[in-house]
Amino acid sequence: MADRYALIMPPPPPPPRQGGLCMRHNRAQEFRNEWAIGMCETCKNCPYCCLACFFPWCMAFTQRKRILLGDLEHNYVCCGGMFGRCSECATKVCSGACGLALESCCCLVCAVTANRWMIQSAYQLQNTPCDDALIILTCVCSFVALIVSFVDRGLGDLMNDSAQLLLHMVLACMLTQQDFEMTFRNYPFNSPGAPAKGMAPEPQQMK
Repeated sequence: MADRYALIMPPPPPPPRQGGLCMRHNRAQEFRNEWAIGMCETCKNCPYCCLACFFPWCMAFTQRKRILLGDLEHNYVCCGGMFGRCSECATKVCSGACGLALESCCCLVCAVTANRWMIQSAYQLQNTPCDDALIILTCVCSFVALIVSFVDRGLGDLMNDSAQLLLHMVLACMLTQQDFEMTFRNYPFNSPGAPAKGMAPEPQQMK
């Protein structure tokens, strides 16, 4: 029973010497658990998905705040520490809620990706083939639009607009999938299908 209601704390960002993105990619290969819903099933939470599609910056901000248990002043690290020393330096320049607001507005993809990594590493979640396909498709479309813009500016702009639309849709799906997982597992507890957070057993306190 203790394991069922184990408290999951947000994983700290890796030290710079551990390799940042490469280290995270290698660790992700070891994850074996599955998401409660895939990115193609996010219509199960249609209201949240719509909000994430039109206001991804706000949703990324609130989701990170939820992941960090509301304590941005002490737990926030720029981009979740994905860029090692660069993330640490950026956090020193602008930390807390101000830093997260800038990250969400100026580096939206990094903000959503950092949220995803924190949730994945907390619950050891692997992407489904559909998830990977959508993410790769978004990257490919953006890259192709960039190349085409050098050949035909008009067509390139049209493809870039389409790629940006696809990007926002995929980010919305990612945010919705992540939010659904946190609610399903009663974050920060690890209790799939458990009652609401207020009804979950409180962690024991040392006397």
